[in-house]
Amino acid sequence: MATKLILCTQAISALTVQAKKFGAMSVHFAKSADLATSQANEIAIWTSKLIDAVTRIRLEAQNAAAASQEHVQDKVRTLKTQSDSTKRKILATSDLDSPRTMKANFRLIFGPPRETEHKSNSAKAVMATNLIRVNTIRGLCESNPDAVIALSTTYSTKVWTESSTDVFDGLIKLLKEEKEQDWPEEIVDIMDELEAERPMSVEFRNLRAKISQRHGRRRRRLGEIDGPAREIVPLPPVQIGELASQTPPSGQYNSGMQNPVADDSLPPSKENREMKDMYTNAPASNISKMPEPFRTAIENSRLWKWERRQGLETTGCWPSLFPKDQTQDVSFTIWCGNKDGNRLTDFFGGDVEMFS
Repeated sequence: MATKLILCTQAISALTVQAKKFGAMSVHFAKSADLATSQANEIAIWTSKLIDAVTRIRLEAQNAAAASQEHVQDKVRTLKTQSDSTKRKILATSDLDSPRTMKANFRLIFGPPRETEHKSNSAKAVMATNLIRVNTIRGLCESNPDAVIALSTTYSTKVWTESSTDVFDGLIKLLKEEKEQDWPEEIVDIMDELEAERPMSVEFRNLRAKISQRHGRRRRRLGEIDGPAREIVPLPPVQIGELASQTPPSGQYNSGMQNPVADDSLPPSKENREMKDMYTNAPASNISKMPEPFRTAIENSRLWKWERRQGLETTGCWPSLFPKDQTQDVSFTIWCGNKDGNRLTDFFGGDVEMFS
């Protein structure tokens, strides 16, 4: 007998109908013993064939379900791998690079619902499905805000709106395992921008509050804001013997070659300084030697983030300038984020000397 390919729903319907018929069937055999025996044998043969056919269908259904589940898991793993790669880059650089993905997700998840009037039935069905998914994501804001941030920064809207229900559920399951992260502070700025642009849901405001509070705790932990807990970690002391054993950068800036300043009427900061040498491009790994709050301030600078995006192993974030006059001081400067520069200036009590 040739195998006929039919839809699974049709097979289920046919099996259901036949099962009900056989379940309600009561067989009356012929009065003749020989005929009754023949009928019983024929029923046994066809029952065996029916059992074989149903068993084959059952095995095919189980194999198809397993293959479908494996396909879903492979798809979820692939998407998660891509997401993790993007997340590592964001956390390593403290920079979103482009906020387009996050803005699109936030607008869709937390913004006003779209109008369904004049939409086709298929479009309405898609919008109804997306509304269910939006509510699922909003429900994570209280229990797992990092899941919402991870989804919004590393998955495009197309990934979670157009994926199958199984793939979406698989992504949500993995997102619920997200641990707390130090997300870039610009996320809060972008959320403020979006809230000024359009009305956002209450879950959006709760999410912003949680991320903002976390940034505040992080700054306090790093000693970057006012308060009794703020403390600047001093640079490790350098022993005289250790300093003397080190060769100066150019081989000429040592204490034995310095002479007393002849004219002390001007402060050194007002003297005419002519630069001779500049030293920069230090190993970026030496950021670990920088004490807080300077380390975080440097890591928040655009220069540092740009260097890391380019894959550079060196940095120009702490250059030193040596004057021609060996009696004059050397300038050692750091590049830091604009907001961090304001905090450091306030912390050390700097006054405005010149402005424009």
